[in-house]
Amino acid sequence: MPAHKTWTTAASSSAEQHVKRRGSAIGCVEQPVAKRARAPSPVQAVAFITCTENSQNFATDRDRRKLVQTVRNALESGAIIVNLAFTTIIDKDIVDPGAIFPELKQLFDEVWKNSVALPAWSFRRYGSVMTFFSDACGTVLSEKCLDPEGWLPAIMLTFDAPQGPLCIVNASVPTLPIKGSARMLERYVEAAEETGSDSILIGGAWRDTESLILFMENQVSKMELNWQLSSNANLCLLTHSHDNRSAKCFALDTDGPYSFMVIWNTGSSVEPPASDDDCDSGEQPVKWKPHTPLWDGIISTLEQGVQNHENGEAFLTYMTHCCFFGKLRTMNVHGDQIETAVPLSFKMEEMMKTAQTQRDLQLERLRDRGIAWSSLNPAEYVMDPADMKEIYNTWRINVESWMRPSTLTEYRKMKEWRQNQQAHQLGKQAFSSYIFQISGCKFLLHKLIELPLISASLLPHEDEDGSAEQPTAIALNMLINAYEEHKKSKQYVQTLRQSTQHQEGQRRLSGQVWRAQYNCTQGRKLSESVLDDEVDFLQLPVWQQQLVEDYDCGRLARALDEVLKQKAFKQQPYRGVGTETVG
Repeated sequence: MPAHKTWTTAASSSAEQHVKRRGSAIGCVEQPVAKRARAPSPVQAVAFITCTENSQNFATDRDRRKLVQTVRNALESGAIIVNLAFTTIIDKDIVDPGAIFPELKQLFDEVWKNSVALPAWSFRRYGSVMTFFSDACGTVLSEKCLDPEGWLPAIMLTFDAPQGPLCIVNASVPTLPIKGSARMLERYVEAAEETGSDSILIGGAWRDTESLILFMENQVSKMELNWQLSSNANLCLLTHSHDNRSAKCFALDTDGPYSFMVIWNTGSSVEPPASDDDCDSGEQPVKWKPHTPLWDGIISTLEQGVQNHENGEAFLTYMTHCCFFGKLRTMNVHGDQIETAVPLSFKMEEMMKTAQTQRDLQLERLRDRGIAWSSLNPAEYVMDPADMKEIYNTWRINVESWMRPSTLTEYRKMKEWRQNQQAHQLGKQAFSSYIFQISGCKFLLHKLIELPLISASLLPHEDEDGSAEQPTAIALNMLINAYEEHKKSKQYVQTLRQSTQHQEGQRRLSGQVWRAQYNCTQGRKLSESVLDDEVDFLQLPVWQQQLVEDYDCGRLARALDEVLKQKAFKQQPYRGVGTETVG
């Protein structure tokens, strides 16, 4: 995070409104003025922080100083709850959280104080996780140590928070088999949902996040409540808010230690527009159940086979970062913008259905030409270069099956006016855009059409020695090997560069959110100090006077609203091919 803070809003000339007029008369003894009752801050913030395994030796100045600065960044941004989760390995905590506690205590004592300037905070610790919380959080309604495996304790606290009941789970999960990690997450979610809280945060250190995130995202998309899954290196965070709008999450520190900040802007200066879902019609809202059978089959295949390939985890990381990032998550197959980001599992399902459709059409064409059915087993047949050329040419020519309606109208006019060359160029350009929007990664779509991975993954799974798994393993190895060859191509370099640029843009935006949140928090504190006669407004430095006035007139709140709108993708049910309604 930046070491300096800057405020860019012009200072107002209305300083006189902050001059205090104490009521005192000649010959009268001035009575102490009672402090005004402070309304709860319109912005409530919760931070989650973790360290990498090689940067949590708190006997060293470097690791201790970096963690303290990360916690300070969170506190300066207005965090009223700070969760620390240190990396663990199976059956062993590799760090003693108590080693850093004295310095953290001093920091919290400085920031979290009550009306008489005394420390006002508490903390809980289990194993490698610690949760610190200010008295401003409200009453602790319940607390529980979650330990579904018997040796990995996690903290669950429920608060009567200003924005409504809030449940927080702070955990540290070591490297486990994929099913083991999924079981842990499911237990945490079940326990948190049982509290009936309006808002739920489940976060902490999750080893091997890069290779697990695809599986976690697919698991989360199938859950009963609407969840948003975020990751920052080995820090994972699952957020749920009853209205799906008030909670916004952003990465705070991204260079290690890693942190997330979740903000509830309960007093936003810019109220979100009302939607049909907000209307009290007396009817129960329709529930949308994710239905992604093809992607589920691929996930199961990856779960079983990717760990057996030396480049398997690298391939998973490539899929995570280079498929459907950025704006691709908020547009449909025609490139039209949609209101909310689509979960990755739904986008993958659309791509799988498209790839499987093209494979089935080509196999049907080959059968019509008299090729023996025995040689066209869908779970084993690999398309050759001639097949792939025919697939793409036939697909591109059938413009009615994929072209955007407005573009199709223009294309047909060109054909009517015999502008065949212009129509051909329009078709090629539109088809290239469509392929990118439907896949996010042209290489992956091409290989899913060429290789029988989807068909093989749908076969019933037998024992490890069973023949039913052999085509799946073969197809998966072919795909990962093809990925290794793809890494030598210009297309791979370009895709990696685009993904890196997107991640850098997200980090810059996180910095803007942090600065806006910092300004808002510090402006509120200064404004309250002025109104409580703790400081004289006219004695403040010019930049602090400016900060007070910007807070009082709402400029800082509006600035925070604007950057949060840019940052937060609101994960809501996607009403597309990857969903089905449940009565």
